[in-house]
Amino acid sequence: MLIIDQKELLNHKELLLPNDKDVKITGTINDRHLLFLKQIYAQVLDLSNMAFDIADADSKSFKGIKRIIISEYASELPDFAFSFSPALQSVYISKNISKIGEQPFCYCNNLSAIEVDGQNNYFSSIDGVLFNKDKKRLIRCPEGQFGVYTVPDGVEEIFEYAFYGCNGLNEIKLPASLKKIGKFAFQQCEGLHTITIPDGVTTLEECTFFGCINLQNVHVSKQLSVLGKEAFYGCVKLEAVSLPNTVREIQSPFVRCFNLSSISIDEGGDTLFTNDDIIYNKKEACLALSPTVKNSHQVLDGTKAIGRSAFESTSIADIRLANSVTTICERAFRGCYFLKEIVLPENIVELEDRAFDSCTYMTKITSLATTPPKIQKYSFCFVPLDDAVLYVPAVAVDSYRADPLWNMFKNIQPIE
Repeated sequence: MLIIDQKELLNHKELLLPNDKDVKITGTINDRHLLFLKQIYAQVLDLSNMAFDIADADSKSFKGIKRIIISEYASELPDFAFSFSPALQSVYISKNISKIGEQPFCYCNNLSAIEVDGQNNYFSSIDGVLFNKDKKRLIRCPEGQFGVYTVPDGVEEIFEYAFYGCNGLNEIKLPASLKKIGKFAFQQCEGLHTITIPDGVTTLEECTFFGCINLQNVHVSKQLSVLGKEAFYGCVKLEAVSLPNTVREIQSPFVRCFNLSSISIDEGGDTLFTNDDIIYNKKEACLALSPTVKNSHQVLDGTKAIGRSAFESTSIADIRLANSVTTICERAFRGCYFLKEIVLPENIVELEDRAFDSCTYMTKITSLATTPPKIQKYSFCFVPLDDAVLYVPAVAVDSYRADPLWNMFKNIQPIE
């Protein structure tokens, strides 16, 4: 083992160490030292006798180190401390670590084991997976784990980013004891094809299964109440989802799920219901969600709003808005490439930010409102404003042309 004192560290000449060497550092390590260490190639980096004085772990990766032993003099790991380290296979956390920052092990593709000293009072490890001390919170599964992983009975929380990038796992079995799943918990688990969410889980947070491109089968909790923003974003193999009638809040969970043709919800709920495969929120008089594979729809009378991202990135080509609609919410029709024209009802009051963003083939917009609705700078972002024709009531042509945002349309004509 090569032993280097911190005082000599920055002057050391052997940056490219033999691959069979272990390196042990003594003294105190700071930001500059850590940046230096990330350049060396060694089997084991032993920091067990070092005090840490690190504020910024930097984003540069450890090049070739396969095992890191964390100092017993350190009390915390900074954010992203050992991230972006492709050769890293195992990490040993000392007994005195009491705080672990944000994602210290992300993008460590070959990391298969996070070990914890048995005397540590804050953290523990089972089969290389990091937990809090009482093992009720699963904090981080290393990205190098593969096959089927069964979360132990008794775990109540999957922490945010816990399985981030675990591409080698094709199935994750969750226990009945589970109550909470954090945001981004399973982001980019690209090998995952099936998930069953236990009934104790009532909320799916933001981006829970973001980018799980092979996820085909989802069995949600029978007590699910909230389906968070972009919870299943980009799950391109997902074709059908069945929701319980306990769901009361939906926040655009299926954006860019290009093969999703069916979203059903059990009857008897007091908030949501389905009409023509479209989910409505009866309490808010809002059209909440459309499956991606949907070509046309007549919006129900009495609907006041088209919800956030309700049709985002869907195949909708023909949408007939009820006259009761007053608001088209943020990103409601964003990326609807098949939508070539739209008729805005006479009661329309507002188009929120990016309502029709990236509707790049839309060439005809008709607004029946005599008073120009409120719009944002990017409500029609990437709509071909130079070529599209905006038709408005004859008595309102001057008002639309004088409006500082509606006048982005170069061709405003009276309705014939």
